[in-house]
Amino acid sequence: ENWKKGGMAMPPAGCVSSSETITLAPGAQQALSDLSGPAILRELTVTPDFAKLPTAVDREGILRDVILRITWDGASSPSVAVPLGDFFGSFWRRTRYESMYFGLTNNTFVCRFPMPLEKSARISFENQGRQPVDLAVNVSRQALPAWDANCAYFHSSWSRSTAQDVGKPHAILR
Repeated sequence: ENWKKGGMAMPPAGCVSSSETITLAPGAQQALSDLSGPAILRELTVTPDFAKLPTAVDREGILRDVILRITWDGASSPSVAVPLGDFFGSFWRRTRYESMYFGLTNNTFVCRFPMPLEKSARISFENQGRQPVDLAVNVSRQALPAWDANCAYFHSSWSRSTAQDVGKPHAILR
């Protein structure tokens, strides 16, 4: 699906967008307003306020310090639990690029991977860093007339290797 129009990303017709700005204190976790279904999340954008972070190390550090979690349909654990940068393809530093499903332009992270939900979605962020972080988040979703049992939920997880893991296999895909 090409959502480009005049150089600007545009969600498909029939999408409803909601925007929230949150401030995460160090150690804090905050959820956005719950989203209802049946629907498909069509676009998730996150724009950190990098200008408020005092150093270049802090600005790049939030890519690993801020954890994105998404929980589908009231599940007991999230189906997505990944550092912000890793989820959007910017691992150790901001990497500006644009692909069909992910990208980073003008300091806005974009995910256009279709994510269906039957009843609800809960999107939350946790700041595991030492600096407060401001995030502007926009979610575009398209209502479904009914839930299709053939839809699959989006899952993404992350694991960290440390110096003690040198020489041991690190799973990147299971």
